Amino acid sequence: MSEIILDIKKISVIFNKMFFGRSQTIKAIDNVSLQIFNSETFGIVGESGSGKSTLGNAMIGLQTLSSGEIFYKEIALPLSGTKDWMRLRRQLQIIFQDPFTSLNPRRTIGQSLAEPIITHNLCSKNDVTSKVLSLLDQVGLNSNMAERYPNAFSGGQLQRICIARALAVQPQLIICDEITSALDVSTQAQIISLLKDLKLNQDLSLVFISHDLGLVRNIADRILVMYLGRIVEIGSSDIIFSDPKHPYTQALINAAPIPEPSREAARIKTPLFGEIPDPQNPPSGCFFRTRCNQVHDRCLIETPALKQVKKNQFVSCHHTEVH
Repeated sequence: MSEIILDIKKISVIFNKMFFGRSQTIKAIDNVSLQIFNSETFGIVGESGSGKSTLGNAMIGLQTLSSGEIFYKEIALPLSGTKDWMRLRRQLQIIFQDPFTSLNPRRTIGQSLAEPIITHNLCSKNDVTSKVLSLLDQVGLNSNMAERYPNAFSGGQLQRICIARALAVQPQLIICDEITSALDVSTQAQIISLLKDLKLNQDLSLVFISHDLGLVRNIADRILVMYLGRIVEIGSSDIIFSDPKHPYTQALINAAPIPEPSREAARIKTPLFGEIPDPQNPPSGCFFRTRCNQVHDRCLIETPALKQVKKNQFVSCHHTEVH
């Protein structure tokens, strides 16, 4: 069995905000438990507002937990303010959605890539430049780009630079937070291919967050489907796409277009209706019941637990039979 990189145990993230003098509580993550294994690509999908990015930030200590625990190789996180935090921070990196705001516009690309190397003292000062040029080469960019500023690059090139910056500290886990959403289709394919090669060659674990199920299917070994801060289904990529159990998962997959016109025209569509409920006032019972076409009385009063329905597949739905 693969080594567990991250062990996430019943975490919740609650935001308390003041609105017109009234305190409002938003539960962005609600009692989520999962494990990330060594050398796997773990996909997280769901609509906007489902809690994907908040979960990704929480995984590496960028978001304070309201409850629950996260362990990196059996070491509790976060460790902010402790001696071990700088050492472990190297192992947990993130690539953000918008590459244009992820880089300092007043620094050259070479300076941005050199900073984490120098901060973590990963090589001698004489070797920093060669390390930066090696990183650019790893992500398919020319060495002469090191002296340019971010405004000289396209979105795809900037995202490659952000990938290089994450790789600079030789991490074990990288969170990829919607990193292809602002890119055109051909550039998306290039970034996905690059991540696959890097994962294979450097023994990386990736968490790939996206609303594009086609991309996630292309890269992920396992997939987590989120809705309103909760897990509704989790399983291997093959199982999720061949035999989805939760109505929400079925609707997401059904909404993704099929590139073959004949198959697209022939399939029976079951589109979602309505919008994600207000997280400040979630529905009682099953959170998905306001948009589900299979609701019965139990769904109104009882929150479904996440249960195993087959090997490598867990579902949170009252309609699912446990085998």
